Amino acid sequence: MTDPGRPARRPWYRSVVLAYSLARLVIFFAVTGVLYLVGMRGILLLMVAVVVSGLLAYVLLNRQRDQVAQSLSHRVAGAGARISSRIEAANRVEDEALDAGTGSVTPVSPPET
Repeated sequence: MTDPGRPARRPWYRSVVLAYSLARLVIFFAVTGVLYLVGMRGILLLMVAVVVSGLLAYVLLNRQRDQVAQSLSHRVAGAGARISSRIEAANRVEDEALDAGTGSVTPVSPPET
């Protein structure tokens, strides 16, 4: 339970993804600023900034990228488990109805996990 006076904490994976995204944006704008000061302008500035910032982020944000990948894989695995439990619950209800010979199946909400 959460205390009514305290705001609910966000899941940890959202803060990891947010931090990684903000770091990518900071790198992009820093590279764009440096290239602008060097004299690059227009669409070429943006294209080079995207490529250079992507390469820098690949090298500099390796640990953060791994954390984001891990958090997203845990989230997907949890969703898969919830879907599997819902399918199993629906199958049990259908099997019980068929075994009872009623011929009609009423949907049942899945158990809370």
